[in-house]
Amino acid sequence: FAAGSCQEEGKKLLQRAIDLEPAHVGAVCQYARLLQEEGTTDEARRMFDTALNLHPQNIDALNGLGTIYEARAQHVWAGTDSTDEKGEKERRMLLEKAQSMYTRALALAPLHPDTLSNRGALLACHTGAQGHDEAEHCYRKALQGAPNH
Repeated sequence: FAAGSCQEEGKKLLQRAIDLEPAHVGAVCQYARLLQEEGTTDEARRMFDTALNLHPQNIDALNGLGTIYEARAQHVWAGTDSTDEKGEKERRMLLEKAQSMYTRALALAPLHPDTLSNRGALLACHTGAQGHDEAEHCYRKALQGAPNH
């Protein structure tokens, strides 16, 4: 959906679809992505959780939750200094959750380009030099499966 009024209209239509068919996982995930794009991440997370309750092996929901946890970890990192042990512990926990979501998704769909790219970004940004080789492997694998990705 385009930005602005089109996005609002899209949200309304998706909400109506979910009201009519609450078990429609595709609509739930699409609605969650729209919420995530507009920055309503708590509600987006709840919608992705709903999708996983309906279909525990939904790749889009797993990938979406991974991106939410990773974004939260980045937010915590930006708001803490290097001596804040509690903040660092929370950041590591969120990154572990993100990694777990990506791992679950890739176990189900090893060549899912979005998940491979997201996992690669997590490794490149949050694991230091030791994660760069694995990040590159994720990016190469994503491009193999979807060369135009």
